[in-house]
Amino acid sequence: MQPSPYHHDMTRTRFDRPLEVKYLAGVFIGISIWHAIRLISALVFQDTLTSYPLTGGLLYLMISGGCWTIAWLILAINTWLGSSWARKASIGTVVAYLLWLILDTFMLQESGTTALCQLSITLILLIFMTVLLNSHDVRDYYHEK
Repeated sequence: MQPSPYHHDMTRTRFDRPLEVKYLAGVFIGISIWHAIRLISALVFQDTLTSYPLTGGLLYLMISGGCWTIAWLILAINTWLGSSWARKASIGTVVAYLLWLILDTFMLQESGTTALCQLSITLILLIFMTVLLNSHDVRDYYHEK
């Protein structure tokens, strides 16, 4: 059996990573930024948001924004570094995120006609990440069969 071309050491460069890992890290950073914007917006526009009848409340926006920002940022960094647990944690986080989005969209928001669009985009993103996480190069990068 030949050794993996993706060595787990600190001498790894950006060229040693498969393209799929670069895409995953980019998507994870994008989702992290999205939730950082959610958190910052809730903090900056507290006065305006308190005048609206928010189902989850202002605190919910801040906590969920902060938690998802941190979670996706940790995954992005550890995916990039090739941490042994990052692929499995990514799969678990993707599933948890999908469940949270469904709960948030259909039970906590009065999204009306946008719910179908939100769910469609979420499912496309989920399929994209699932394909990347299960690709041969990503499994090889994490030394998994």
